[in-house]
Amino acid sequence: MRSPLPSAWSLPTSLKRAQLQQIATLIGAPLSGTKPQLLDGISETAIASQRCLRLKDEYSAAKKKQYELRVMSIDMGIRNLAFAFLTSRVTQAHPKKVTFTTPTLCEWRRVGLRSFDDDQTTEATESADPDPSSSKVDAVLAAESFEPHVMAGHAYAFAKYCASLKPTHILIERQRFRSGGHSAVQEWSLRVGMLEAMLYSTFHTLSKEKMLSNTTIEPMMPMRVNKYWFRDQDIPATGKQAKLAKIAIVSGMLQSLNTSDAAFTAGTDVVNVIDGFGSKLPRASVATKAVKSLNKLDDMSDALLQGLAWLDWQQNRLKLVNDGPESLDVCG
Repeated sequence: MRSPLPSAWSLPTSLKRAQLQQIATLIGAPLSGTKPQLLDGISETAIASQRCLRLKDEYSAAKKKQYELRVMSIDMGIRNLAFAFLTSRVTQAHPKKVTFTTPTLCEWRRVGLRSFDDDQTTEATESADPDPSSSKVDAVLAAESFEPHVMAGHAYAFAKYCASLKPTHILIERQRFRSGGHSAVQEWSLRVGMLEAMLYSTFHTLSKEKMLSNTTIEPMMPMRVNKYWFRDQDIPATGKQAKLAKIAIVSGMLQSLNTSDAAFTAGTDVVNVIDGFGSKLPRASVATKAVKSLNKLDDMSDALLQGLAWLDWQQNRLKLVNDGPESLDVCG
């Protein structure tokens, strides 16, 4: 048996729609649609891990197969791009026994994209999320160029930096042009969307030119990530509540770093970042600074939670295929 996943695998059709939605949440599959559509989406997503984790045709009965997942998780932005770089060792001791080590957080930053061109320090380039409707922002943005040829240079510099980390997977937050049911498309959203497309193009080019080898680029739907982390509670009603809730989740993870239940371990290069995370928690007494701090922590939280969710999804997909829906504790 060369492949750890059966090629003709499918879910029991007796599962209820609510159960299918629970499974979809736990593996990062599409969450909407009819029952047949949910079944198809879950099946396709679960079996995709066979390719995503490169288990197909790599299992050797003579010895355990080991390799390292190196995951770059990117929360999109131009002046507020955040990323988390995580590693996890995968061991395949048997076609149906694949284990992951606790992830290690190796890098965790929020930067202005131009810093990769100018080799500036992270601290010097960090800024709050600009409000496109604010007149104050206009003067700041006027000093920056968002012309395609300039943005292309920024995208290339950042992509080259990502390639230097030798990632096996790059996760890019999928952008939406509209939010909250509004018909208008904000100019800032278009700029970030343009950057997103440039990153995909640049990563593709680096891959074709052998400057980025054996790397999978994967879009990440924010709604699926949020559903995963808020699966045991209602998703917060407002954007600010959602930001605070995600920051609280990450803060809880940081507080349990040295326990047996730690969601990840900290690499030496992120110790200072982790120490500073709590000190930047927003306080109501300084409203303006609180908003800036909230935006920064939210971006960093999004990047980390996105990467951790993806790693959890891979494990849950393998559990689902190898051990069935009951292995995910799906309620009736």
